[in-house]
Amino acid sequence: MKTNWNRLDNAAMLFPSAKWGTETLMFRFTCVLHEKIDHETLQRALNDTIQSFDIFRCVLKRGLFWYYLEHSEIKPVVREEYHKLCAAIYDKRIKTLLFEVTYFETRINLEVSHILSDGTGATNFLTTLVSYYLSFRNGLEMPPVGFDASYNQMQEDSFSKYYNGKDKLKKVRRRRVCRLRGNRYSGDMLRVITGHLSVSALLEITHEKKSSLTAYLSACLLNSIAEDITVRQQKNPVSLCIPVNLRNYFPSQSARNFFSTFSVVYDYSSEPTDFDTVLAKVNGVFKEKLTREYLTGTLNSYTAAAHNPFAKIAPLFFKDIVLKIAYWRNKTRNTATFSNVGIIKIPDIFNGYIESFDVCTSTKFLQANAISYLDNFSVSFTTPFINSDIERRFFRMLSDLGLEITITSNTEGLEI
Repeated sequence: MKTNWNRLDNAAMLFPSAKWGTETLMFRFTCVLHEKIDHETLQRALNDTIQSFDIFRCVLKRGLFWYYLEHSEIKPVVREEYHKLCAAIYDKRIKTLLFEVTYFETRINLEVSHILSDGTGATNFLTTLVSYYLSFRNGLEMPPVGFDASYNQMQEDSFSKYYNGKDKLKKVRRRRVCRLRGNRYSGDMLRVITGHLSVSALLEITHEKKSSLTAYLSACLLNSIAEDITVRQQKNPVSLCIPVNLRNYFPSQSARNFFSTFSVVYDYSSEPTDFDTVLAKVNGVFKEKLTREYLTGTLNSYTAAAHNPFAKIAPLFFKDIVLKIAYWRNKTRNTATFSNVGIIKIPDIFNGYIESFDVCTSTKFLQANAISYLDNFSVSFTTPFINSDIERRFFRMLSDLGLEITITSNTEGLEI
């Protein structure tokens, strides 16, 4: 049954209070086709897509105690790309939807606020949109899309569904971690550097090391950061945040946020710095933390605050302050973030029309996001820092293994 409003899910409760500068809480998924985008066809595709994702048609409202999502009749309108990467979309003075579809030449962009959804919800929306577009544009019959869920399933707050209030993680005192610093671009600009390489070639290397792809690239990023920072900075361990799609561990078809995170922490001042040792440590952390038992603990720990009696009755202006502090304290516990969104699945009939998919996100530090489609693996680094040495080291580490990498960037004259 459809309702006129919805509470924010547990993860989204933090986000309205947390946005600041380049941390707009926006992320962008793109699909690059082999031909230029037709505006009218894309608008028609969006009109049909939003019928299946009616939960996306909402605006953010302020209540006395919490923010909430209110259903809106605002029609999403396709526009040619007109603003900088991952620009803020929410304005408390104006009722606006929390997502936007734009295009540039052969590229379709879907930008989504984390208040509304996570990477899984966004990829399901984008693949449906692209399927409609290609079927209309090329006179193809629209096949059933891979994502099939009812309105109630899509709007479910899966955090609350699986919260049991018992199995929480034990609090562990965390050391101060290495923080990246440097000159930033002016005007809240973000630089994105994207590398495309072969999935099969990369998997052959990771399987030889008996590692998952995500763990292997996490080790590469840890070493790339360690090689870039000063000896003084290495006195504090490097911490890499790894988001986890909880739908892989708890049955859910929610189109809202349903993810968790864990950290891989490596102390380069006291532990061996060779790659194999770093990779072994990373693999061990992944094995320990990618279990339903551990993730149940994180889910309960994160969700507990929303069930606190005082939190329920505290006025929103007070929550804004507390949640902003909590969000940024958590952010400063990590040096960077690496998120592997996973495999994009789209009906085979459309494969010949698509070149690639990419994903990037807003950040005040450094975040790498990966996604794969067929044999095309894409990893994008987003940062407000001018220095690109970490990205350069990361991609050269892979190219030294014999992998062919195609590099693109939104910054002219950048050499990797």
